[in-house]
Amino acid sequence: MHKVYIFLIFTLIMFCSCQSKPIKVAVNVPVPAEANISNYKTVAVVPLRGDVSRDTASKISEGITSSQIIKLVDDMNAQALIQKNLSMDDDAYTADISNIGEMIRADSFIFVESRVDFSDQEVRERKLEPDFSDDPYKNQILTTNLKVMQLNNEYQNKVTQLNTMAITGQVNQTNAQIAKIQLDQNYKSVFNGLQQELNDLKAKQAAYKEKKIADKQIEYTRVGSLSVNVSVSFTDAKAGTSLVSKKYTENFTLTSKAVNREPTPIDPTPKYSQIANNVAGKFLRAIIPHNRTVELYVDPVEHPDFDRGVAFLRNESFKEAADTFQVIHDSLIQSPDLQNDPEELAKVYYNYGLTLSLSLEPQSIDKAISLSKKAYLMNPSSRYKKLSDFCNLRKKQLQKLKEQIKE
Repeated sequence: MHKVYIFLIFTLIMFCSCQSKPIKVAVNVPVPAEANISNYKTVAVVPLRGDVSRDTASKISEGITSSQIIKLVDDMNAQALIQKNLSMDDDAYTADISNIGEMIRADSFIFVESRVDFSDQEVRERKLEPDFSDDPYKNQILTTNLKVMQLNNEYQNKVTQLNTMAITGQVNQTNAQIAKIQLDQNYKSVFNGLQQELNDLKAKQAAYKEKKIADKQIEYTRVGSLSVNVSVSFTDAKAGTSLVSKKYTENFTLTSKAVNREPTPIDPTPKYSQIANNVAGKFLRAIIPHNRTVELYVDPVEHPDFDRGVAFLRNESFKEAADTFQVIHDSLIQSPDLQNDPEELAKVYYNYGLTLSLSLEPQSIDKAISLSKKAYLMNPSSRYKKLSDFCNLRKKQLQKLKEQIKE
């Protein structure tokens, strides 16, 4: 009976300790871009110089189209005209950009230039250790050794059995000696055969390994260094000035390997698509509002709706999550038990404030700040302080989002 009580107490302690650990939830929240391009209605994406420019421009165009923040003007004539006049002086170039913008009805341009530096010169060699993984004799030797062991065991058992029979008088000494001679002859005959088989296999294995060692395997590795610099700018078509200008550098070490022969030359072009994706993603985040993943930590509390609230949060149903944690808040702050437990009360304030901080309404953020301060007064945890900082950041982000996304 005492053991049952001890087990129940241990289980309760483990359950409580697991429940007290904050629950991590990763969610996506909208954040503003670095720059505000909301005053521009149309944009043309133009690849200028470089092998990576065209792929990068294509990825940027796809992102702009899916964002629906600004209308994409897809005009190949604009690309040809701009590329044709790259050698013009600054004043003429600006005037030409403005004229082309008016002609294709684009009030802004995104220009993409790239420079690729690739060196494919160094070839390294490395002597490979012999690979005996395909040894055809290894298993055969193992099987033969097992047969020898089995033969020895059978022989010892029969000798023991024969001696026992002689001692107990089941057979006389003369017959026992004759039987022992016959047993030894049979044993030696089979043993010698197995031993010869084993020796033959080991000789073949040794020859196999000697050949492997003699056939030297040398691995040749060609090493190439790829560095790609991409410049992307968002330019006002009328003024010819850049609103956003970014430079990105992507570095890679590429290899080509071969055994006992010169490795094939390295082709860096398959990396161009990956670089274009990386650069386009970074630049789009600079000009277009987007989602960013943040990690939240929810404090477990004893309430029947708690798991449902966390599920809403995981599904990024922020309004439903806030409504659920409001119900939990309104229910638990009236509890006499929690009035005497400031740490548990702080969790209730914090959880409700945490879900409100994800709202797109400034008044909800203000309420979240108030709740975070209440939680911090009850329990000066660094997470409760960070929630207040996060809410202040969210207020600034919401203001920028409002300016960048005009209905």
